[in-house]
Amino acid sequence: WWRITAQRIIVERGDTSVAPALRRLFVSSTSDITRLHALWTLDGIGRADRATVVAALGDTSSAVRAAAIRIAEPLLASDAALQTAVLQLVSDRDPAVRRQLAATVGELPVTQRDDALYDIVMHHGDDPVVADVVVSALAGRELGFLARLLAVAQPDKVSPVMLSLTRSVVASRNAVNVERIVSLATEKSRVRWQRVALLDGLRRPAGTQGGFVIRLAARPATLITAAASPDSVIRVRATSAAELLTWPGKRAAAAPVKPFTPAEKLRYAAGQKQYAATCAGCHQLRGTGLAGVAKPLVGSQWVLGDPARLIRIVQNGKEGTMLMPPVGAALTNDQVAAVLTYVRRSWGNSASAVDAATVHEVRGLITGRTKPWTEEELLKARR
Repeated sequence: WWRITAQRIIVERGDTSVAPALRRLFVSSTSDITRLHALWTLDGIGRADRATVVAALGDTSSAVRAAAIRIAEPLLASDAALQTAVLQLVSDRDPAVRRQLAATVGELPVTQRDDALYDIVMHHGDDPVVADVVVSALAGRELGFLARLLAVAQPDKVSPVMLSLTRSVVASRNAVNVERIVSLATEKSRVRWQRVALLDGLRRPAGTQGGFVIRLAARPATLITAAASPDSVIRVRATSAAELLTWPGKRAAAAPVKPFTPAEKLRYAAGQKQYAATCAGCHQLRGTGLAGVAKPLVGSQWVLGDPARLIRIVQNGKEGTMLMPPVGAALTNDQVAAVLTYVRRSWGNSASAVDAATVHEVRGLITGRTKPWTEEELLKARR
């Protein structure tokens, strides 16, 4: 408490007079925590100089190295030598360091970014968090990067990234790009592991329903052929991928979505802004989730099911393989209704809107609840 409070007060005061003492503390301390706090305090008062950052990049503590990478971001575009020092950590085996590096590379100029991202993939592409973070830095350039990965002979490092790239293209709902993915995934001459990885990205994630229905300009003959393949793995994935797509002449698989009323449209628009501010950091702007952090909202049974269950999750959180923290206490009934209306009708989700009266009612029923919900409790919940 003393250490954290001292750091806060120094930063709040902007007390730059202590910078020399902080630098000495960083250099002399044998405590990882002390060096980490000294480094972040220097950054907080705007005195994390280049020499200290470079020294921190070579620190024995992985937490300090990861912090140094993050603190270096504002200098990377104009300091080639520092950029080189940061990228030298590409072979670092610590998860915190490699994941921060993948995120920081997204701050490089586009002309340098993709080569650095490719190098990261070749070292750590089998880390699903790295895979998702790399893809987040490639918005609009997924297909070009994918072409580079398709030239790699071994699947172990690149398959998770190919999966994330393909899902990102599908999430964009750009029919031309999706058709290109379909074409690549169904080339009979393509090696099997690449076809499987691409088809995995095209299909709906396991355990989800609805979402990402994309209209193609023409019937995807090669995908339909793949759906009848004697290879059961290819056949199952191609069949699942076809469920996400529609095309001229394809029989409708679901009832038409009930259009929003004018009031619900306004609520949806407000929810889009609320989602970007509150939820997108974990669940991502396209609702695809982030490996190891947050599950996808696209096709989620909790998103598309009874809104009373979803309100409970937002209010108190949810236990499971990835904990959903409680966020409802910071939101009004109107804000909760808006953000839930948005996620239930975005990215191909087609559930009904949620109103503030329903949120108010459910919150009243669970007053006094302080712990996250289990799935069993949620399934038993009745309004």
